[in-house]
Amino acid sequence: MRRGRFSKKQLMNWHSADQLNLLELKLKQIPQKLDSSYAVTIFMIAYRAANPDSWKMSGKKISLELKEAQGNWDLACHVDDPEKMILCSLHLLKVLHEGKYALFRIHTRVISALYGWHFLKWPLAFVGHIPSVEEMLRLQVAGGRFISFLYPKFPLSKIIEGRPIFSFFIHDLMHADHFFSDPEHYQGQVEFYREVQLVNQAIKEKPSMITDLEILKKWEEDWEYLLSDMNGHPAYLRKCMQNLLHQRHGAAGFDAYNLQPSK
Repeated sequence: MRRGRFSKKQLMNWHSADQLNLLELKLKQIPQKLDSSYAVTIFMIAYRAANPDSWKMSGKKISLELKEAQGNWDLACHVDDPEKMILCSLHLLKVLHEGKYALFRIHTRVISALYGWHFLKWPLAFVGHIPSVEEMLRLQVAGGRFISFLYPKFPLSKIIEGRPIFSFFIHDLMHADHFFSDPEHYQGQVEFYREVQLVNQAIKEKPSMITDLEILKKWEEDWEYLLSDMNGHPAYLRKCMQNLLHQRHGAAGFDAYNLQPSK
């Protein structure tokens, strides 16, 4: 199953074999709980492992900044204390979210999503598998999104669908921010997914004008992507749906389903 379109600019292939081995050892120290505090901690540990000589925010060594505050919030000082590492990670997230610093090659949407998940209680479902199209559609209809973390089911060196497994985690955080960060767009996206779910339930009953098997396969991939992993402005999502339905049904398009498009 195609699981969305990954940005090559994001931190996807950043771990060497040695870094991956070190990261797995560190992750084994943290009790695995599929919740937001665990997600924040593994992200911070992973970034620290990938950047052992440049743990920096906006060119300044983060450890120097954090040591000026009360206590020592540098993760490297608490490798043998899982609870302290979690507390440090949450503190680092607050510092990053303030916007004074940024992590090299990490989009601000990743930090925004982690902050929204933990501190604003965004309804994200943390899972250890790649959800199906149907699972993703159902959760978006209910107003939520999935965050996939495939370790320890797979080693961190595992490549799935051409991507290292940690990239799914980053990818899902980016989509979560697209989904939740704007309350008006969030509600519009939920309404769109409710609408497209009705279309999807009826689509097999409507004959398709597409007869070429290769074109049909491409259409089905684009339709699954729309159902499961395309977040954006509701008007853009609806236009994509209508274009795909025109490809499948010709001029009838969306009208073939006797549904009134949402305004």
